[in-house]
Amino acid sequence: MHVYWIFNCLAILALLLENEGKVVLSEIKTHKSLLTKEVCAQPVIKKGDPLLFSKIDVPSELLTTNDSLTFGGDIRMGDLTGDGQVDFLVYRSEDNAHDGGGIKPCFWGAFTQDGEILWQRGTGGEQPSRPGPVAIFDIDQDEVSEIITFAHQSGVDAPHGSLQDVEILIMDGQTGEVERQVKPEIFQDIQGKGANWVHQRILIANLRGQDTPRDFVIKLGTYVLAFDDQLNLLWSYQHDWREYSRVPAYIPSVGDIDNDSKDEVNGGYYLLDDDGGILWEEMLGRHMDAVAIDYWDDLTKKRAFASGFGHVLDEKGNIILKLGEEVVPHGQELRVGHFDSTNDDSL
Repeated sequence: MHVYWIFNCLAILALLLENEGKVVLSEIKTHKSLLTKEVCAQPVIKKGDPLLFSKIDVPSELLTTNDSLTFGGDIRMGDLTGDGQVDFLVYRSEDNAHDGGGIKPCFWGAFTQDGEILWQRGTGGEQPSRPGPVAIFDIDQDEVSEIITFAHQSGVDAPHGSLQDVEILIMDGQTGEVERQVKPEIFQDIQGKGANWVHQRILIANLRGQDTPRDFVIKLGTYVLAFDDQLNLLWSYQHDWREYSRVPAYIPSVGDIDNDSKDEVNGGYYLLDDDGGILWEEMLGRHMDAVAIDYWDDLTKKRAFASGFGHVLDEKGNIILKLGEEVVPHGQELRVGHFDSTNDDSL
């Protein structure tokens, strides 16, 4: 199932498989909640072409208009009510951060697949130019997802691009009520500028070896911060790389690379242990846009992947594979998968 943002609608598309010249709904049959109308077979142009299955309008009450453009904002998906069905959350942000980034959300609106509004909170806001710090996850394991989000404080006077007017909220996914909130002291010292400020994502992680992930990590410019489900700051890390094309990954990745049942953080130029300690730190290659932690040559342990010049490394920073600048001069999006069906021993 692929979800695309098309103006003010969500387009849910099923991947079609060709069967004797006809279209058959295969994978989508497992998502019975989406089968709300009969879909007739249509001629296939070529194998793998998508077919528009359904559109879900963003409720008009959750839209805003600016400069003659009407929009909802960036979007997140998750089960907000605990009924096993996917719901949607739109959010918008204050435009007083670098490059119109979405680091300071000020409006949130939740609705179901049927277009029923669950709740809305805040007002106004701009379309985030990049996905910002908003996540949907059941972080307290009460079987109902929460919204973990940064939030702009409208009454606070703060310098442009700083986090002095930002707090962190955990909201009940079903009602939008604030369950926890904190304004971390370290936010007073963080002010964004430079090449690596415009991407801020909340990464759910298991840093304490819990039965399920109950922590999260976020990169804020040269900082990486880790919080638990009570919004306590677990640790912070800071580096000095600031020059464009010579900065760590825009968005780190998390995963258990040393088999201790706790997640580490891969930033491309660094690997941080679950407690924030530095496992290795090195400027490996320019344009370190994307990273991952996944299996590669050994299905008993994960590796660190880094797009800059195409690297695969172990937990100690030893290079397992390096493609080099000639092959990967500007590595951008990076994905790890099992593409070679003839080799079952590795990815």
